[in-house]
Amino acid sequence: MRALVADCAGVVAVPDVFAVVVGPSMLIVDGDVVFDDDLDVPDVEAVIVGAAARLRRRWPAIAYVYLNPVAAARSRSSRTG
Repeated sequence: MRALVADCAGVVAVPDVFAVVVGPSMLIVDGDVVFDDDLDVPDVEAVIVGAAARLRRRWPAIAYVYLNPVAAARSRSSRTG
């Protein structure tokens, strides 16, 4: 999944991604994505939509995709809130 998202134009890095099985044939994908600084908000949105579509084509069981734009890699264990 990381490689598929990382291969999208405008993506600099995918520091964190994981999938959660929530049913017999249902997955939720969540990940952090570092985007090229030259992209504006509509461009970032388009990349996220495209990446979600690519993920669903490869794994049809994916029900929800949450790709969060982040400034740089950060571990989940260091997050607060």
